[in-house]
Amino acid sequence: MDLVSRAEENKLLTLEDIYDPGRKGIFEGKSSSLRKWVSDDHYLELINHEDKNDEENSLWRRIDARTGEGVALYDLAVMRAAIEESAGVSASDAAEMSRPSKHRLNSDQTAALIEHNGTLAYYRFGSDRITRCNTDIDMEAGAVFSPNDTWISYIKNDNIHVTNVLNETTHALTTRGGGSVLAGRLDWVYQEELYGRGNFTGHWWSPDATHIAFLELDTSQVREHWIPDHVSNQQDQKIHYPRAGEANSTVRLGVVSVPDGQTRWLDTSKYDSIDHLIVRVAWAADGSYIMFQVQDREQQWLDLVRADPKTGQVRTIFRETTPAWVEVLDNPHWLDDGSFVWLSERSGWRHIYHYNEIQDSPKPVTSGDWDVRKIYGIDTVQHWIYFSATEHSPIAAHTYRIRPDGTGLERLTDRDGTHASTFSPTFRYFIDSWSNAVTPPEVRLHRVLHQGDDETVDEGEILNTHSVANLSIYAWGRTELTNVSARDGFKLPGIMIRPPDFDPNRKYPVLCHVYGGPMTPKVQDGWGGSIHAWHHMLAQRGAIVWVLDNRSSSGRGAVASWTIYRRFGEMELSDLEDGITWLKSQRYVDPERLGIWGWSFGGYLTAYAMTHGALFRMGIAGAPVTDWNLYDSIYTERYMSRPSNNPEGYRNSSVLEAADKLHGKLLILHGTMDDNVHIEHSMQLVHKLQKAGKDFETMFYPQAKHKIEDRKQLYHMQGVMTNFVLENL
Repeated sequence: MDLVSRAEENKLLTLEDIYDPGRKGIFEGKSSSLRKWVSDDHYLELINHEDKNDEENSLWRRIDARTGEGVALYDLAVMRAAIEESAGVSASDAAEMSRPSKHRLNSDQTAALIEHNGTLAYYRFGSDRITRCNTDIDMEAGAVFSPNDTWISYIKNDNIHVTNVLNETTHALTTRGGGSVLAGRLDWVYQEELYGRGNFTGHWWSPDATHIAFLELDTSQVREHWIPDHVSNQQDQKIHYPRAGEANSTVRLGVVSVPDGQTRWLDTSKYDSIDHLIVRVAWAADGSYIMFQVQDREQQWLDLVRADPKTGQVRTIFRETTPAWVEVLDNPHWLDDGSFVWLSERSGWRHIYHYNEIQDSPKPVTSGDWDVRKIYGIDTVQHWIYFSATEHSPIAAHTYRIRPDGTGLERLTDRDGTHASTFSPTFRYFIDSWSNAVTPPEVRLHRVLHQGDDETVDEGEILNTHSVANLSIYAWGRTELTNVSARDGFKLPGIMIRPPDFDPNRKYPVLCHVYGGPMTPKVQDGWGGSIHAWHHMLAQRGAIVWVLDNRSSSGRGAVASWTIYRRFGEMELSDLEDGITWLKSQRYVDPERLGIWGWSFGGYLTAYAMTHGALFRMGIAGAPVTDWNLYDSIYTERYMSRPSNNPEGYRNSSVLEAADKLHGKLLILHGTMDDNVHIEHSMQLVHKLQKAGKDFETMFYPQAKHKIEDRKQLYHMQGVMTNFVLENL
């Protein structure tokens, strides 16, 4: 399928257009507003200003979905004055603290928590003062309102503290934290690989706000890793980072009473004999019990466990297994009758299952050779489950609903492309963000219309179109969605970008962009942001850019990703070879001028391909894993098992072991303060390549982490990459 974007002025893209810090990333195509539902017919809207001065003057507005009219939640000038006077800070600090990104709103949007420089404060909208809750709090773990908005929980000195906002009293709920013990706070690998990058919060309020469930992690046996700041020499970072095969934190799950701090530990003694992980925790809707999920450290199985918070007694509901690993997907979604729905990949595809107490195991609600990406929610009145899935297209998620008994499957979004939706609490409205490969996001508000026993979805009201200004003035190339057959017939998805003046009788160099990690597709019929624009810039300069997913990364079922179990690199490269075979057969491709680039796992796959074959003339490996013995335990062992259980797999997957076989020109990029793929990966590869007498190039970015976020450094890096491609492809 060809997707064509017309140009009015045929302007050529430049690095300045895409990455100049003064342009503020105009091609990202992000929605200009953040929106979240707060009632059935009202949502909050926050205008996203790229300019910092504008952002400081923005605030949350409450929008009536019926009329589109909105009111501000607070007076910005009053808030700033209250902060400046009560907190005793400067006007500039007060302006910084009044930025919405510093705020966490309570449930009825009448107050906010303000976190700034380790200080936590509480502000009730319209008042003339703020209440300082505590200082020296853990900003990474964040503060949380209780469900009744009476309490605030937060982490200080690795312990859970609470403040009552009514009487302004504070007390610690846990006391064991500190040193090597984390109470209610996650360690690095738990947040990165289990609970979501950037989420260090490891405690959860009961619905009645009387108790908090929390994880206690003991990091005493976990290796410490220092990340030096080579610029300031004062901001060196220490994290507990277990490599594959090394000791993880030990974990237990407790429930603490908010009024008196009494803790009851849940009985997980049946798992004490193994090195286990507690990977999810959730309260039942009525607060009568806790559901938590336990896995062995290699994640070959997952137990869903029900616990009584009053007695600590537990009961395993069921165990998930697969022929390879079990992915952590979601918490249960409860129905009114006490049963729940659950996501599982037990069939090889991710689907919704329904479970109640009279069943031996969950029963499928959805089925087929497609994946459910996310459950949006359950309408327990009209009896619908709303979810995101790839039933219509494997490279474009749509929004669906189905009855809990598996009948009535219906697709609610009709335009081809990628959709992401958020629903109002009673599912009368939903906000949908849509884009395709040549169109940045457009956001619409849809209404679910009731006509007797029938329901329909209206065409939707446009809330905003894409934020890419003057898109039509550029000479965008032709974007083609491709499917290439691997040697066994598996369809490898791809996106090809050809030059605007493409001539099928010419021979073009091709730059292949890859990621390759399990179930993380790069090929999507959706807007690709600045990287998409950079690829078009290269196409305008005479190259074809081809984004290709190997089967394990394609998102076409867990069954496709299981093919790489215990052997990273081998199957990914095989699929890449099949893709390149097809590519070379195209008469417009110069088979001697092929390049590859990728970041993170894509950096690994790039370096692996260039040390385990001769497919490519040049490659750019960004933040590459170069040996899986060096990467973190939870991610690596999920797919590779422990090194002691799979030594051959680790050896064969290593880039370092094959460094002396490097073929072609290689550029290595890395942030020196990367806390995910540590700089030692690239340094050890550099050392091996030097010893082997290989020619290569490097560029390191001081103070940068896994993602190069500083816009000046990003601008520089993309320039380095551009020059390397133009000079070597």
